[in-house]
Amino acid sequence: MRVNMLRVFQTYHFFVLAFFMGIPAWWLVFQNPQHVKETAWIAVFAIPFAFTERFFVPGYWNPVFLWSFFQWTGAGVEDLLFVIHLAWITVYSPLLIFRRDWGERKVLWEVGVVIRVIGLMLATLGSFGVAIRIGLNPLIGASVGMVFGMVFMGCAVPRLSGDMGRGALAGGSVYFFTCLIYGAVYPDDFTVIWRTAGLSHRFLLGVPLEEVVYGVLAGGIGGSFIPFLQGVPTRSRSLDGQSPTANRNPDAPKPNPGIQTTRFIRSLHLELNR
Repeated sequence: MRVNMLRVFQTYHFFVLAFFMGIPAWWLVFQNPQHVKETAWIAVFAIPFAFTERFFVPGYWNPVFLWSFFQWTGAGVEDLLFVIHLAWITVYSPLLIFRRDWGERKVLWEVGVVIRVIGLMLATLGSFGVAIRIGLNPLIGASVGMVFGMVFMGCAVPRLSGDMGRGALAGGSVYFFTCLIYGAVYPDDFTVIWRTAGLSHRFLLGVPLEEVVYGVLAGGIGGSFIPFLQGVPTRSRSLDGQSPTANRNPDAPKPNPGIQTTRFIRSLHLELNR
């Protein structure tokens, strides 16, 4: 087992990056066991973006993929883990860092919400496709897609600019910090596996500038995604960590992280067996 894990660590660097991102992602998920439905839906909406990987390889980078799923489907296991973990990071990190909470309104899958979701997917993936068609670098194309996605979200649901800004700061920071750790483990990867010669070829503490921008824009999308579905922006929490509109006992003990994790797993199990 040690030999296999060592081989994974030495060979499958993209898988290791996805694993590194999973550490803050799953920690944030376990901090929000009450949002198990939203967590599942976020993962579902993130999965289609994993299949854009075929446009990035080998133009932007050329990692070694675990197993043969990339050759079969155009998305490797690493891609699925990457987009899901990034989505969870960008959605939940601004809630924690800026002490925010989502609105009381539930996400009801009415016709208007479904139309907004379809519009968002068309705006992001459509503009990405156009950018690729006219010959832009895939990562630049991804950034263009996210910009158009945020423009669509802001037009469809007013007052989301604050959530976009907080998401950009929080999600972008976590992603950048994860890249710093990855760069410390694999110091040559950002100049060998990543092909930045056709881009700015500028680095921020060793991380390609375009990757930093990518993380910031992904944070803007993720931080405003659930408010976009609900149709209302987030609200600030009170000093005790609860929503100001929540009717809770102030003398109640604070939740135990272990109990939160158990409740999350039980809730997920119940949802999957419905």
